[in-house]
Amino acid sequence: VDLLTHPSKIWDKLVKPILGKVNKGIGKVGKFGEAIGKFPLKIVTGLKDKIVNAVSSLFGSGAGGGGQWVKPVNAKYGTRFGVAGKMWSSGHHTGLDFPASVGTAVKAVADGTVSQVATGGPYGKHVQISHGGGLSSLYAHMSAILTKMRAQVDAGQQIGKVGATGNATGPHLHLEARRGGRAVDPMPLLTGGAGGFSAKAVG
Repeated sequence: VDLLTHPSKIWDKLVKPILGKVNKGIGKVGKFGEAIGKFPLKIVTGLKDKIVNAVSSLFGSGAGGGGQWVKPVNAKYGTRFGVAGKMWSSGHHTGLDFPASVGTAVKAVADGTVSQVATGGPYGKHVQISHGGGLSSLYAHMSAILTKMRAQVDAGQQIGKVGATGNATGPHLHLEARRGGRAVDPMPLLTGGAGGFSAKAVG
């Protein structure tokens, strides 16, 4: 069950050990053997993301970060997703806010790979994590970033600190859930509902 909840672990626990033995055995033949030994590793490694995404799609809300998310900040909910307002370029709030003091720990909502780290623009210091299956989470307005591009992170792992960078009226974390690049309501994912994938998109 744990492997289905975190499909990337299927690769680490099953595929990589097998390839390691293949490379070790073939490599003893000499330089030609070493070259051949690396061949299957290069081919199969290129399929890793496709395998993980396929598992995520097959098992829907139970894989690739699509199950219940953990709260990114130990704080009460603030402005909800979809609230209308002129202060947002899309005309609606595209995420869910967590008002908290500067320096409060910001944690990853689910296992994934860091796909974006940036320090400017309306989001200020922000990080995006890809969870597979086209689902990602974005953490904005942070005062500090404690991760880096392509880092593998686990659910609940600290990735930054709450701040008020970018377009923010006060210290808080702005969390976005994105499905296929479009913002969807993160609340169903945080509360364990399956509706996160079919939530109304904004932006």
